[in-house]
Amino acid sequence: RDEGLLLDLSVFTDPPQPYQVWKGSAVEVTNQNERELLGHLAIAGYTKDLWDLPKESLPPTASAKHGKVVAGFYQVHKDHVESLEILQRYLMDPNSPRCPLPTPPRRRVVLLIEVERPDFLFSNVDRFRKRKASAAPKAALAPSDTIPPGEAVFQWWWGDPHPGGSGHWKNYHPHVSAKLEEELARNEKFRDCQEAVPIDEVR
Repeated sequence: RDEGLLLDLSVFTDPPQPYQVWKGSAVEVTNQNERELLGHLAIAGYTKDLWDLPKESLPPTASAKHGKVVAGFYQVHKDHVESLEILQRYLMDPNSPRCPLPTPPRRRVVLLIEVERPDFLFSNVDRFRKRKASAAPKAALAPSDTIPPGEAVFQWWWGDPHPGGSGHWKNYHPHVSAKLEEELARNEKFRDCQEAVPIDEVR
């Protein structure tokens, strides 16, 4: 599928965090009460432009420099999922009713930065397991490795979500990013947003 729940953060955070990562599709805003968004594409109630930022506005990381942003990912409080669905329907309603929500749903933009890497980087699916002290040292990176293995690819925006607002991008926990990177490499259904992956074992 192209949209839906991908990640429940509560299963690997202690104490459990009440947030989920979803992927949604862009919709055209037709409700005339939303003048800033009217006639534009929106994802999770935010302008799609937040997922189409120029390179200089992305985090100063190697993955952002060499990769491309996959639009549509966002984080939402688990108790606000239904409110976000109501907001989506409100934005798409050409009859232009008033917004039925007393407060906006709690959500934020999430960037998935996709990086093309040589296949040999993923030949060993156990590379994230802890190694014994006697294990052979890790091989040096080849000259063609532009992105160090294990670098975070999932990030979320901390700050004002509106265009021109101040803030910065923050990485998810390295253990979570490592697990997601492994799953993206070997799990075709996860890459195609057809299934979520269990990650409670990364605690």
